[in-house]
Amino acid sequence: MKETPISPATKRNWEKLHIDGKDRLKARANKRLSEKRFAPVGYLTDASLRALGEKLAEMPGNPMDKLYSLGLGQLMQSGIAEKPHVQAFLSRFSCKIIPELLQTELPEGDALGYLYQMLLPEGKRSENGVYYTPKGVASSLCEGLSFAKGERLLDPCCGSGAFFLSLGNAEPGQLYGIDTDETALMIAGINLLLQYQEREFTPKLYLFDFLSEKKLPFSADFDYIVANPPWGQLKEDKHSAFRDRFADFFIRAYAEAKENAEIRFLFPESFLRIGAHTDLRRFMLEKGTIEKITLYQRPFAGVFSGSAEVFFIKKKEDTNVLIKKEGQEPRSVPQSVFSLTAKHIFFFPTEKEREKLALLQKKAAYTLKDSLFALGIVTGDNKNMLKNEPADGLEAIFLGRDISPYALSKPQFYIDFDRKKLQQAAKEELYRAEEKLVYRFIAKKPVVAYDDEKRLFLNSANILIPKIPGMSPKTVMAFLNSAFYGEIYQLIFGDLKILKSDLCELPFPKLTPEEDAYFSALADDAIKGKKGSTEAIDRAVEAYFMQ
Repeated sequence: MKETPISPATKRNWEKLHIDGKDRLKARANKRLSEKRFAPVGYLTDASLRALGEKLAEMPGNPMDKLYSLGLGQLMQSGIAEKPHVQAFLSRFSCKIIPELLQTELPEGDALGYLYQMLLPEGKRSENGVYYTPKGVASSLCEGLSFAKGERLLDPCCGSGAFFLSLGNAEPGQLYGIDTDETALMIAGINLLLQYQEREFTPKLYLFDFLSEKKLPFSADFDYIVANPPWGQLKEDKHSAFRDRFADFFIRAYAEAKENAEIRFLFPESFLRIGAHTDLRRFMLEKGTIEKITLYQRPFAGVFSGSAEVFFIKKKEDTNVLIKKEGQEPRSVPQSVFSLTAKHIFFFPTEKEREKLALLQKKAAYTLKDSLFALGIVTGDNKNMLKNEPADGLEAIFLGRDISPYALSKPQFYIDFDRKKLQQAAKEELYRAEEKLVYRFIAKKPVVAYDDEKRLFLNSANILIPKIPGMSPKTVMAFLNSAFYGEIYQLIFGDLKILKSDLCELPFPKLTPEEDAYFSALADDAIKGKKGSTEAIDRAVEAYFMQ
């Protein structure tokens, strides 16, 4: 059996822990090193095209020669292959012609781009962000663009030209494309030549790195910049304030666009919600206007994250943002809401949700920023270090999934707590605190339990010893577990992880001793499993903020 590849960093970690990694190699792959190939589902749906892609993958020779031959065949079948402007474009590429592919008939659309994606190994696609834009998304990004007054459009990472193929109202001379992939540029040019068969033109396509500090290889002003940029971090030697390729693509697009120009990008959905992209969100709000955001759940085959289509105007206006999400009615949100929350997330609150935020903010007095936090234990080798049965020298250790609101489930594992054998552990006094709160790390909203038995927790759970004036740990737990705080947390942060930085941003009110005792008693009932206690806490917390 062929071993699943791992990254050098993973290999170093295993060597440090004296682990050979054989079992892990079977269980988990490093996508960047994967040789797996797959059809881009949702890009085109022609079954014969998939069969052709599988055939091409088995043929000897390099992908560019195969795709050049197929493209030349399409130009020949269209009767334009011998035209001077077509020959001039094809002469840019030193490719070997494979005669048997010249007679192949391809369906309409970006068939060559589909085949190219099939020929690229998953690792190469992942590393370079090669996930071409599906037709429906490309059409949406280009919707409403007018070229009647000679407007120009630039795609700074054009790939095989999906956006160009979505424009039926532009002349080819108005379209500019850039990419670092010569094969992709060749496909984009062939697609343009086939789309504008009646025109004699030279495709304005350039082999160029848009993130380089060099000037563009042409001189033009752009009314529109439309892109599905590569996602993922920049290489370590690349200086950037943002550290993500899609962010740097946007910043340069802003610099190259005319005043009042429209910049339309397809971002990963995480752009809207995680702290790492705060600077880009703020840049957009300070430098222009967000006109529309459209959310897609999973537009790309093999990519589990969603995406966000963002329409931006290089002009500062005080207006509403149109929000469109699959399965929901579009709604309009004031731009000011985004300005207030850019540090965390671009969220889309309803009027009722905005009222709840205002109620919380009105009574805000403290945060958890002065509290003590600790990560659960990282063993480095759960398989061998966690035992299923209790024994002498072992003590219970709890996982994130053992945490329910207010209380813990029966432990499933036991461990010999020898710090020398552990990969990572917090100070023991934090685990052994007289009372502490523990919360799931993976969750949409806080799920918090109480511990006064000095118990141990694995790294799927984190520890919180709250330090809020006038508020006992049990009261803090009651607020965090309440439906009111759960809704607020999801609204503002919208992540699948409960991060310390996010918890420290949640506002807490100033309570009287009587109020603290009241909420603490309710939490005691919930810890004991008293029927109706969690519902009573939900009502009490909401009533407190409503008064």
